[in-house]
Amino acid sequence: MGLKNVERKEKLRELMRIGISFTITFIVLIVIRVIILRLSYMDQIIANIFTVADVAAAVISVIFIIIVAIFTKIVSRIIGALLPLFPGISSLINNIMLIIIIIIAYSSFDTFIVPFLILHEIAWLYPIIFLLLAILPIYRIIVIVYRNAGNIVYLFRKKPNSSIKTRERICPNCKAVIKDDAQFCSKCGTKIEKESKQNIDIDRCPNCGFEIDKESDFCSNCGAKIEKLEKEK
Repeated sequence: MGLKNVERKEKLRELMRIGISFTITFIVLIVIRVIILRLSYMDQIIANIFTVADVAAAVISVIFIIIVAIFTKIVSRIIGALLPLFPGISSLINNIMLIIIIIIAYSSFDTFIVPFLILHEIAWLYPIIFLLLAILPIYRIIVIVYRNAGNIVYLFRKKPNSSIKTRERICPNCKAVIKDDAQFCSKCGTKIEKESKQNIDIDRCPNCGFEIDKESDFCSNCGAKIEKLEKEK
């Protein structure tokens, strides 16, 4: 069973708060990175391979990756609770974010690791390592989407319009409101005779079929103007 409206709204508010916190943290890390890389002596070379700026950028990237991992864990839990009909949604989000983390790491550590690999003439190994790391989450995403294809279609399927009222009619004996296709009145048990075509045209709205007074100018259910039918006749 799904969450109640109050619980759902609270989960959505929590998700929004986490999203705002993550955005602010991301902006702060970018500002810190820019400030640190502009400091003096950041271009000083270490071990004849990389600079101090490269090390600082790598450390900031590690912090950001940790924050993304924590954010992903919380978000996947909340969305999993919001979408109970899609049991694989949490795992799907985790694997998507894992690919994003791999991309971030690949872009952030190249200036820190590649020079070391170049010295040993194995620079080609850097992209292969990250490609191998990405294969598993990609495979998991494909499997999850394949196994939950029906659930995904259900989530995006247009829901029926609950505002459309069931067609009703009035019992000729006790005046109780009953279903249009009822054969007997649920209140007094009177047998309900089917209306003729002529009576349906006169006693029902030509737009929605709702039962109305013969002398009504407008339908009490949909507001359609009834005098058009009289003019046509």
